[in-house]
Amino acid sequence: MQGDGSTLQPRHDGLRLHAISSRGDEGYLVIEVPRSDRRPHMSQIDRRYYKRSGASTFIMEHYDIEDAFRRIAAPKLELRRNLVHRMRSGSGEVKQRMVLSIAVANVGEVSAKELSVGLADVRGAAVEVAAGPGVSVSEFGLVRTISHTPPFAIHPGETRQFVNLEFYAWGSASEVARLGQPPRYASATEFDLIVSAEHMRPLTERVVLTLDDVQQRWGR
Repeated sequence: MQGDGSTLQPRHDGLRLHAISSRGDEGYLVIEVPRSDRRPHMSQIDRRYYKRSGASTFIMEHYDIEDAFRRIAAPKLELRRNLVHRMRSGSGEVKQRMVLSIAVANVGEVSAKELSVGLADVRGAAVEVAAGPGVSVSEFGLVRTISHTPPFAIHPGETRQFVNLEFYAWGSASEVARLGQPPRYASATEFDLIVSAEHMRPLTERVVLTLDDVQQRWGR
């Protein structure tokens, strides 16, 4: 039996009622309340918000309501990174173009819209943004902001490739020829990645790519 969700604000059309007979005219009424994408809901009867805890129901305090709106409105994102290399050889040296692939995963319950990734506080080797379809870069002060045109959304449970970043490392070509081993590189880099989306507080992650990271990618 479909329940009447009009006593809730916003309306909840997913309520279902189940009648269970007991004896005579007695029985039980079970109200099934599925998880709502529009929570929290206010009761139109007494203008209050309620929360469930186990088998009990409690009136929500102000901080409960504030937290409920914040959790449902803001996406939860994580960065996924993968470092690879593209080798270039030159006279007396080996030059590697290191490519750091940046993907964004949505591990929350709300779609992420108007996504952008900022690049800031670069130290060590210079980092460049690789050109790609729809990739645009704007610069304000010391922060480069990377976005896509048109913007795309990342829905809950999805991971999408966002951009490739590049930097270079150099080593001795004679050392490679003599020992058959990866050269000792002279550069690495570190920087901040700042992920932003609509209704979300920016997420900052410090990326540190060491010389060991470069060495481990040799020949891959």
